[in-house]
Amino acid sequence: MKILKITLGTIAFVVIAALLFPLVYPINLYIPQVEASLRNQLHQPVSIGDMSVAYAPMPRLVLNNVKIGQNQEANISKVLVQPAYLSLLADRKVVSRLSLDTAELKQEFVLIAPVIMNAGKDNKGWRVEAMSFSNSTIHLNKASLGPLNADVSFDKQGGFKDILLSQEGTNAKLRIAPDGDQYAYSFDADNWAIPMAPSVNFSSLVVNAKGNADNVVFDDIRGVLYGGTLTASAKLEWRDGWQLSGRYEVNNMQLEPLTSGLNPKTFVSGRASVEGVFGSSGKYLEDLLAHPRAEGKFKAEDGTLNNIDFITAIRYNYGTNGGGLRGGKTRFDSMSGIIEISEKTYRFKNIALQSGLLGASGAVTVDARQRVNGNLALRMKSAVNPMAVPMIVNGPLESPLLTPAANLRSTRDETNSGFSASEPAQQ
Repeated sequence: MKILKITLGTIAFVVIAALLFPLVYPINLYIPQVEASLRNQLHQPVSIGDMSVAYAPMPRLVLNNVKIGQNQEANISKVLVQPAYLSLLADRKVVSRLSLDTAELKQEFVLIAPVIMNAGKDNKGWRVEAMSFSNSTIHLNKASLGPLNADVSFDKQGGFKDILLSQEGTNAKLRIAPDGDQYAYSFDADNWAIPMAPSVNFSSLVVNAKGNADNVVFDDIRGVLYGGTLTASAKLEWRDGWQLSGRYEVNNMQLEPLTSGLNPKTFVSGRASVEGVFGSSGKYLEDLLAHPRAEGKFKAEDGTLNNIDFITAIRYNYGTNGGGLRGGKTRFDSMSGIIEISEKTYRFKNIALQSGLLGASGAVTVDARQRVNGNLALRMKSAVNPMAVPMIVNGPLESPLLTPAANLRSTRDETNSGFSASEPAQQ
């Protein structure tokens, strides 16, 4: 009993002394020693602006204005160090939780992060059990990601186990964990829009990938996009600039919510399937979203072209006097073709539209200024008076103008022979 009292008394004395020490001795005098210790453990330069002790709700060491990295890749406003108090009496000290608040991270931080996260592995002097980030931001060259929160866990040897990243205001989470000599990435999101492309909104998205120091291979991409199913695969490389390439397939997707994001007046409704390839490249990571490229074959069914009326244009030959026709709608049974996207320009080639007795074929381009330019061949089948006319479409996407390129033709032979349209003329 006497031994127990002595032990408890010793522990109480140590704890009280540790709590009272900062009150009677300026703790900031220990900043150089703490910086040197962290520098040796993290293998990165470390500077601390201020150091203090917070007593509520539990005593914690507080480090303010912490900078890590040769070029200050990490700038952390506040670090709270929560020790496992009984470990203070042992040879190996344990930090039960490190809480990092308002961390400003450069994109180069990802290159030194693996070394920092594994700094406590097999370390006989100390180890960290858990770490958390709050209100943090990753700064790219021309953009930023955040605010981000993260929870990091470590194994019993102090090595990095995994990190779970989330963004405030979204239902998206990214988990990263070591997998042999690679890292495994698992992304899961609900009702999530692509950064810098808010018109592309996924009801759900799951991405699984593996990567190393040179690239990341996305071998499992599955999602629900505007009621349709998406499957894709991709590869991201950064050895010589950033390069992204991949393949995709979308089935039974609703077109209206996607195309109305380009223009709320001129859009396409119906359901479509698209299959093709995509890619992007750039000096910086954010360039991949700024300069995407894609192409694919599409087929839409039971839809409507809003703000374009082919039937009225062909029946009444609008535009023969220079006025042209704007507005209206064209319902279609099916529409297929090839789409190419690059530098914010959309090129629709080999268009083949069928709507009852109406048929249309040709090519249309919507440029980065949202101006339309295209040539179409329209034809109306009829046993009595078949009609066909080449049509020019141009003007702003908000109000495209349909103008016949030649006088109306009405012959059964021409109607039965079919029509073709050339690529849009350059303006």
